[in-house]
Amino acid sequence: MESDKLKIAIHHLKAIATKSDSWASKHALKALELMNELNQKMTIEDLKLSVRGYNVLKRAGVNFVDELKGMSYEEITNIYGMHIKVLEEIEDTLGIKFEKKPLRDV
Repeated sequence: MESDKLKIAIHHLKAIATKSDSWASKHALKALELMNELNQKMTIEDLKLSVRGYNVLKRAGVNFVDELKGMSYEEITNIYGMHIKVLEEIEDTLGIKFEKKPLRDV
């Protein structure tokens, strides 16, 4: 899957960027910037979700991966048709966990 390859490449470039060689660090940082830009332009079609997962997000007006990653647990679980299986599929595909924030005492 393309998003998995992108994550692996970003991981390796981050490792290179932390090395002391300024030339390698400079080029690794530039590559990271470009890869992050590509990642931001990824559409939900690129995620290869199930038909149900894709349709739930599309109906909610979510078109890009960065929009999805920027959503809170409350926002994503309030999407019409968002069931736990769809949420788990999205989390597994993105490699992230939408954390439910505890309520603060007032």
